[in-house]
Amino acid sequence: MHAMTTRLASSLAAFALCCAAYAEDPATPVVLEQIISREDAAFTCARANLSVGRDGLVYLCNGGNVGYALRIGRDGKDKFGQPLGLSAAVAATANSAGVIATAHVHFNHKIVFRDAMLKPTAEQTDFLVSDAAGWDAPGAIEAGASGDFYAVDQHRDRILRLAADGKILKAFAIARDPGAIQFIRVCEAKQLFFVIANSGAIRCIGFDGVTRWSVNAALAGEWYLGSRAFDCDDDGNLYLLENNSDSLKRFAPDGKPAGEVTLQIGDHRPPAGQCWFFALRISQGDCIVRSNHPSELFQVYDLRTGAFKQAVSADVEVLHASYPSPVWTNGKAMPFTIDFATAGRRITPRWRLWARPLDAADWREFELGQGHAKVPADAAGLYRIKLTPEVQPQERGGDAQVVSEYQLQAVIEVRPAGAKGSLSVFTQDCRTHFGQGESIPFSVIARAAAKDPAIATTVKLLQG
Repeated sequence: MHAMTTRLASSLAAFALCCAAYAEDPATPVVLEQIISREDAAFTCARANLSVGRDGLVYLCNGGNVGYALRIGRDGKDKFGQPLGLSAAVAATANSAGVIATAHVHFNHKIVFRDAMLKPTAEQTDFLVSDAAGWDAPGAIEAGASGDFYAVDQHRDRILRLAADGKILKAFAIARDPGAIQFIRVCEAKQLFFVIANSGAIRCIGFDGVTRWSVNAALAGEWYLGSRAFDCDDDGNLYLLENNSDSLKRFAPDGKPAGEVTLQIGDHRPPAGQCWFFALRISQGDCIVRSNHPSELFQVYDLRTGAFKQAVSADVEVLHASYPSPVWTNGKAMPFTIDFATAGRRITPRWRLWARPLDAADWREFELGQGHAKVPADAAGLYRIKLTPEVQPQERGGDAQVVSEYQLQAVIEVRPAGAKGSLSVFTQDCRTHFGQGESIPFSVIARAAAKDPAIATTVKLLQG
């Protein structure tokens, strides 16, 4: 029997999910999870793009109003991060000398060159953006073995070769197929680009602009994730990892298949419902991949054998709560387990389990014991529960609201002992107030044993 995982971030989310949660099988175990990041507030792990610089270090970058770049060794050590001072950052990488380049789209439309402390030293802004063309250039930045950089100017159908001081050294024309360039990899030794456009095929294109060959690949990735799971090495071999596959495919510089390596993913598979590995890099005998996991930065595999080497996580705390059923019995103890991983910090909150009926604003505390929660004997109906260290659970509107850093929420049903089922009426979006003459859409949920006969139901509206 699978566990139901629910992440609730606010009271509004709790009400919106109330009807769906209530419709779950009463015998389905419930697992609640909250991930509390201790990284910089500007860094969003799940959306971060991944690259491996020519310096051998891993670079993770995400945009937003304040772009952020994180540099870290593939063993998880020597981590350094810094806000970039510009919005809409989509990629970061470095050459072998440690010069870092970050790509910024939208109004900035520039490549910014930075020192080891991520302080700007130069920039290049010759990238086309407009309402007609789009505001997503430059879409990618790569570092070559020579120390030069390659930036995508997709709305002019070209790739720019840039020196570390920001000067344009050369422009390479790249034909559309059929859409504009999205992602690139570069092999200077063979003078090859590996390009993905909107069509999804990977094209091998010479520096002369001639397409050598192409291969179709079903790569994972959402539109907002700034990479795909393909890369090339300095010998011109292409590597790709298709969606939901653990087989790393290799193609020789002439496009012929050159073998596969099975990554020994095991228990490190992305959770069900999450995107598969959308970023892949080949570096110094390693294969480095990442998914849009909310706390895992990347995984490292041996390129030759596929053996798992390590997974590197962001600095997070994780709060779990679990119980065997969303249906509780009043006057009884319900098994209730709390698991709090603090990443080595000494944090010992005094947990409280607050509850209130869905049709009232009055909170009361359910007693928490060792491995269980005690349900008051007079409780009945649908309750919103909240696990938190808050001493005062009352919620205030607007800026007056003080939200606990640790908080898990869910909806439960409390029944008297011996009850055979329950009946509930839900209005749309849990509304409680309607205007005169307005229709009142509602739904009725009856929960009973599968063998019970159909239930005829009449709903009456009582004034007041």
